[in-house]
Amino acid sequence: MKKMSEIKAEKEVSEEQEPKEEIPQKEELETPRPARPSRPGGPSRPGGPSRPGSECPELETVSISSKELEEIKAKARHADEYLDHLKRLKAEFENFKKRMIREKEQFFKFANEELIFELLSVLDNFDRAINHGEDNSEGLLEGMKLIKKQLDDVLAKRGLSRMEVLGQEFDPTKHEAMLHMESDKHPEGHITEELISGYQLADKIIRPARVAVSKGVQSEE
Repeated sequence: MKKMSEIKAEKEVSEEQEPKEEIPQKEELETPRPARPSRPGGPSRPGGPSRPGSECPELETVSISSKELEEIKAKARHADEYLDHLKRLKAEFENFKKRMIREKEQFFKFANEELIFELLSVLDNFDRAINHGEDNSEGLLEGMKLIKKQLDDVLAKRGLSRMEVLGQEFDPTKHEAMLHMESDKHPEGHITEELISGYQLADKIIRPARVAVSKGVQSEE
């Protein structure tokens, strides 16, 4: 009988001579990690969250031709010219407004200069009439009449006219009734007497005439 040691040795030799079956190895596949959501302010940084403003977006390079560059420069020059023109117009308009304000002030200040100058001769005649009135009382009245006519002529040249109202029908837009009185010369509702003269400048009434209005003749009962 073989010894146990020999049997063990033969078994080991037979195992070494038998071809061993190769066990196929599994291929390791890399599973992509899900991308982290980007935060406002830029794309996320690899390996950690992104910080707002820490990364700038890449700028796209645009190529233009020399002709397009010249067109852009020409448009820029035109824009500058228009801006300068608008600035000059604004400055001129501001100067125009200031000048108009000054001229308006001057106009209202001296609007009646010519009228007052013409009235100075009337004042001179009043002075002469007063100075000679003490020695010649009879000629004073005639002098006053001449001065009155001179004043009327000066005002008439300026468009002032006296309203003729006696005998006309009463018109509240032109006349102001101060009293009502009986009259056998004027029918009822007509003006019998002019108390204060009315005046109009061109077509505008600047002072209505104050008048007395007829009530007609009252019948005796």
